[in-house]
Amino acid sequence: MCSFILLISQGPIDGAELQAANQWIQSRGPDQTHGHTWHQGELQITAIHNLLDISGSAIQQPIHQQPGKALLFNGEIYRPSDGQTPDTLVLYDALLNNTLKAFLQQAHGEYAIASIDAESQSLELYTDLIGTKPMAYAWQPGQVAVASYASALQNLGFSNAQDVPPNTQLTIRLDQVQQPQIQAQRLHTLDLEQSNPSLETWSTAFLNSVADRAGHFNSNVFVPLSAGYDSGAICCALNQLQIPYVSATVGDSENPTIIRQRVAINKRASCREHIWLPPVSDDQSASISQWLQSQLGTVRYSHLDGDRLEPIAVHEDAGAIGLAVLCKEMVQRGFNTLISGSGADEIISDYGHGGTKLFEHSQFGGLFPEQLEGFFPWRKFYGDSQRSYLRKDEMVAGLFGIEGRYPFLDRQLIQAFLQLTPTLKNQRYKHCIANFLEAHSYPYEANVKTGFYAVQTRFNPLQRLKRKAKHLSQALRLQLTRAR
Repeated sequence: MCSFILLISQGPIDGAELQAANQWIQSRGPDQTHGHTWHQGELQITAIHNLLDISGSAIQQPIHQQPGKALLFNGEIYRPSDGQTPDTLVLYDALLNNTLKAFLQQAHGEYAIASIDAESQSLELYTDLIGTKPMAYAWQPGQVAVASYASALQNLGFSNAQDVPPNTQLTIRLDQVQQPQIQAQRLHTLDLEQSNPSLETWSTAFLNSVADRAGHFNSNVFVPLSAGYDSGAICCALNQLQIPYVSATVGDSENPTIIRQRVAINKRASCREHIWLPPVSDDQSASISQWLQSQLGTVRYSHLDGDRLEPIAVHEDAGAIGLAVLCKEMVQRGFNTLISGSGADEIISDYGHGGTKLFEHSQFGGLFPEQLEGFFPWRKFYGDSQRSYLRKDEMVAGLFGIEGRYPFLDRQLIQAFLQLTPTLKNQRYKHCIANFLEAHSYPYEANVKTGFYAVQTRFNPLQRLKRKAKHLSQALRLQLTRAR
């Protein structure tokens, strides 16, 4: 996880304003902040980069070793990688050889990249398939700017900041900065033929995805462990791969039997420790919420809840508050990488199964059609809660200089899921994950979507009862769906 600001201007650039704007994103890169200014024709270009140095190489960015070629990078490139050459140098070499786009189309990683090429007079912005790493851009007559968060651009006086969409190569012409031409192209194309009748390809891709994210350079990883499918699958995969990790649980709302069973299995494998933090009280929740707002500002996201668009501020999200508690504890223990289950619900289940919606913001109840053409991409694949929850995870973890990695959002794994037959997709709730857990005798609570809830319930029996009733209702509805 890193962050950057890039400002391209026909006039002089105020360095103090850039430094002030950088305060909104600097926590994402706690190890080193580096700035660089250069001229390209009549343009003045200034970039500031904040580095989280997981590789141990401390490569300064922007990397501008050859005149006319510059690159800023946030994220990780897992493959192809020799495990020794820093990702930034691999990407810059591709830029020098004019093969950066072709390289990214074949690579596996989580990234937001900005590159400048004087020869083509262009600024290129690249995001991975799902857009896991944040990046925004804006322009006004005579200036173009890019930053990890829109708030940094707004602090520079840009009123039209917008996110770079996922799966995008966005090109901005630099020879027309007064009124830039902006062109967007899709970076990756997915095969929508649902022809694979076996889960083996998906299971192998999942293990590869977890191995990539947990074993990349000097990653010191932890997993937020619930009683649900997604975090359980991640821990199960780490156990199979024998990659050291630590698991952590916040609060008392999870199924304690499942948690204890998992912890016992994990500790017999590669889990070094399980940390169980107490639930967050109402007073603590209010205090953390105020702190998040002071650090991030009021950042809102929204997704459809039934027919209603439900906006929420990050600092008011109970999941964001719980994640802040967890990240504060783990960064003090020396951890730099969070392996998150984010995106599994959006890709694999749509928060439902067989047409039965477990949450109002489900679009199609997890009933996949016989043909994906015309149906794909469904609303959550790129947008809706996919964008909301990634923004929450990235912003909160970023406040602590912890990098979020998302094995369920790996391009190869997503492709493997899309190519499963409709019968396999629809066989049961999260069938591919359930099969993986059962194949390795790893306990889970079938037909329940638990969620992440860290606010105190121990002294609120009614709240706990309501949550248990919700889980029982979910399980019954999904069992009835299967019976039909």
